[in-house]
Order: sequence, then C-alpha cells, then structure tokens
Amino acid sequence: MAIRAVLFDLGDTVIKLHPMEGLIAERAGRILAAHHDEAAAGHAPGMAAKVDAALVEVSRMGGPREADLPGLWETELRTAGLDPALAGALAGLTGDEDIARFACPDSSVAALKRLHAMELRLVIVSNTLTEPARMDAYLESAGIRDLFAARLYSCAMGWRKPAREIYEAALSAAGVHASEAAFVGDRMREDVVAPASLGMRAFLTHEHRQEAPGPEAHAVLPELGALVGHLERPN
Repeated sequence: MAIRAVLFDLGDTVIKLHPMEGLIAERAGRILAAHHDEAAAGHAPGMAAKVDAALVEVSRMGGPREADLPGLWETELRTAGLDPALAGALAGLTGDEDIARFACPDSSVAALKRLHAMELRLVIVSNTLTEPARMDAYLESAGIRDLFAARLYSCAMGWRKPAREIYEAALSAAGVHASEAAFVGDRMREDVVAPASLGMRAFLTHEHRQEAPGPEAHAVLPELGALVGHLERPN
C-alpha cells in the first residue's frame, strides 16, 4: 500500500542534539537562593541528581507513561522543606537546556520540504519533557513547524514511545492506517520495533546517531534526505 504519511522522531532524527550544558543544578540553586536563602541553594545539586536519576530510569525501563517532571521536583522540594510552588520553575530549566542544544541542519529542512511537496502528511512524535509551546517555537524558528500536520509530544500526551497509544494518536492525527504510514527515527525500540509491530514501514536513521539495525528496519538512512528515494520507489 502507498505511503500517505510519515511520522518522525525529533531528536537526532529531524534535528541534531548537542550535549546539554549540565547547568541545571547551578541554575536551580539560584532559584532556591532567590526564593529562600543561600542555605537552600545547597540542596540543589542533590535534588537535581535525584530528579535526573528518576528520568534516566523512566527512559531505561521503556514504560508507557511519561515522567511527571514537575512532580519529581515537587517531591524533592517537599523532602527538603522548601516551597513546592517552585516545582514548575525548576522543571522549566530542563526545557531551557533542551532547546539550547537543538540544531536543525539545512539538509533536514530541504528533505522535509521535499516530502511535504509530495503531499505526504508529516507528523512529529517525540519523547520530550520540554513544553509543547517551547518545542513549537523552536520548530517555527527553524522554518519547519508548518510542514507538520501534527506534533505529538509525550509530556502533553502522558504516553511515551514505545507505548502503543502515542503511535495510534499520531496515525489518527495523520488520518491514515498504519499500513499507509512510515516511521523514521534513530532508536530501534521506540522508532522501529514498536511502529513496525503496528504495521508501519519503519526506517532507522544514522545521520546523527548510529544504533545497530534489526530485522524490523525497512532500511537504514544515512541522512534524512535518503527517505525521499525510498518513498518515490516503494518496495
């Protein structure tokens, strides 16, 4: 069946992710000091480390539910006897560092525009804790937001890849059946195995990150633009 929609992972697929600056604890300390006192700032490194460890565990386990980042910070604040109302501001520090590491190559923009011109419905399906408005603002600045018919972010959905629910929501947003969709991403578990199990044609990209391909991968893409040829010559 012909492909009518392409679902994309975002980080290290459409955009390149540079390392985070690693300044969340320092910035959290400033927030705590400003709201409480310098003694409160001393809690920041330990709190940030515990929140980070919890997030790593959520990713490692590959469970269906997205982490509650503000909730994690609120727990740490309460444990330290500090104002839990600061949880939102502290959670926002992750978004600051996340967006700062994004880079959208010109080649990705060109590939997306080519696919859009082929009248394919393009959809972002991203595991992210960064607020949707901030993500969309970045995509707008990169000149690609309006190329996507929909943008699904795990923090808003409550589900994270490889949960079946987030793929089904993406297919619904694209208005296609799984057999009419391709999925493109840099991770086997989330972007190839799970989509393929639902009947999508799954492509593993090696442009920014190289994970060993498995038999579920329809093809390995050396760069995003290579997808165009596969969809022009379906097999």
